Amino acid sequence: MRLPLRSRRPHRVGEWGRFHIFGGLAFLAWLVFFGRLYELQVAQHATYAREANLTQGALHITPAVRGEIFYSTGRPLALNEKVFTVYGVPADMAPADFPAVAQGLAGIVGSPSEEIQALFEKSPSSRYVPIASGISADIEQHALALNVKGIGSFAELRRSYPDGGSVGALSGFVGWEGRADTAADHKVGRYGIEEYNEDILAGVPGRAESQRDAQGRWIPVGENVIQESVPGADLTLTIDDTIQSVACSKFALAAKSAEAPPDIGALDVALGT
Repeated sequence: MRLPLRSRRPHRVGEWGRFHIFGGLAFLAWLVFFGRLYELQVAQHATYAREANLTQGALHITPAVRGEIFYSTGRPLALNEKVFTVYGVPADMAPADFPAVAQGLAGIVGSPSEEIQALFEKSPSSRYVPIASGISADIEQHALALNVKGIGSFAELRRSYPDGGSVGALSGFVGWEGRADTAADHKVGRYGIEEYNEDILAGVPGRAESQRDAQGRWIPVGENVIQESVPGADLTLTIDDTIQSVACSKFALAAKSAEAPPDIGALDVALGT
């Protein structure tokens, strides 16, 4: 005997059921979105900020003015001499103007026009092509007087020694050295008084972090973090320059008569040695 089969009706989800399913899916989507937002803005903020700085930012190191060195008489042993660098901005020039601009600069800075033109043509989209460095203010002014768009200049300090190489072993000199904390170069004392008194003479370089657009132009409203440079201190020695000069001459004559390399002597008037 067969029992009658009951008809099976499909189970229908009510309005509340559909609402719960939709709400659950929306909640999951919100969790995924919020999690990704948290990852980008909080967890990986530093990483993306560094990448943005590499793309749009630039770190400028402002060299500190190095302290000068004087003999006990007040005469200078080491000074800071103001010199200039003239540079070109080929990106602001029309390529057809390269020969004329190069010709005008050649007669002022003393470099062949062909070499200057080749620099422009090698980097036509560059915003900085050095043309002449260590030049005087007079030459710099003549170059700017050409009134050519795409020619600029800046001043810098160069170490000079009025007594020349005769006191080189005493004074030492300054040379370039890389900075691990800024990935930039700076000058430090090498040998002699320059190196021994580096902490006194060097000062503290400044920093400026700016933003630029895709064309490399500075954004005036961009974030800037500026740390002013602190100049180094001047140094007055106990060495008398007159006696020092006589001693150097005597050493040079003795070395020449003995056919030996010249040496340098120093007299400390405070110690009498």
